[in-house]
Amino acid sequence: MILSIGVMAGAIGITYSHELIHRKRIWERLAGELLLISVTYHHWSVEHVHGHHRTVGTPDDPATARLGESFFAFLPRTVIGGLISSWKIETSRLQRRKRLTYGLSNRIISGIILQIVIYVLVIFVVGWEASICLAVISFIAIFQLEIVNYFEHYGLQRVEISPGRYEPVKAMHSWDDGRKVSGYFLANLQRHADHHLRPGIRYNDLKLIDGAPRLPAGYASMLILALIPPIWFSIMNPRVKLLYAKEASKYL
Repeated sequence: MILSIGVMAGAIGITYSHELIHRKRIWERLAGELLLISVTYHHWSVEHVHGHHRTVGTPDDPATARLGESFFAFLPRTVIGGLISSWKIETSRLQRRKRLTYGLSNRIISGIILQIVIYVLVIFVVGWEASICLAVISFIAIFQLEIVNYFEHYGLQRVEISPGRYEPVKAMHSWDDGRKVSGYFLANLQRHADHHLRPGIRYNDLKLIDGAPRLPAGYASMLILALIPPIWFSIMNPRVKLLYAKEASKYL
């Protein structure tokens, strides 16, 4: 049962939290943040919107998997890097507004406190065993999220046009999937190139974009393939190299 809840929390809960944290209405964003708090991953709401969407496809993005990097190498890098990135983003925001860095106005701190409160309440109301179940459910959900992050941009890099400056985000910097089944369950998350080009667009208006590379299988299959590095590399590395070979040929 714990496994099933964890899978649903990742596949449904985090997917819809991702949709909500991009919305303009504050109550929708708060709903998205609460969903992330429920799986002990609140800081991702800050890093994803204000970090990943700005640095995707660059060495500065902890959520962009590098060519030849296995998921098991990517996982600790993205989890730790995402937490560090979210802290830097939030402290910079507060410093610009001349507000206290270490206080409840810091969304990372307030999110951590809320997550601790939830665990304390679970322990007092239900018991230690329930808090362990919550932690396991959170781990499963986060694990799923980061596998998806892994293959959505695997091996795709933006060109550095000058030191520290990169070309604009293009359709070719996200892997798309045109299968309708994925869209029904994942709120069109698989139309990922359009999401990065138009991050504020609601899921039902996302389109498949010409020029975006296509995944060789649906999201469920890609989740499994990502856990088997030799097979993953044999399938995905040639596709990445072919993509960039075609891109380079345009300038010959």
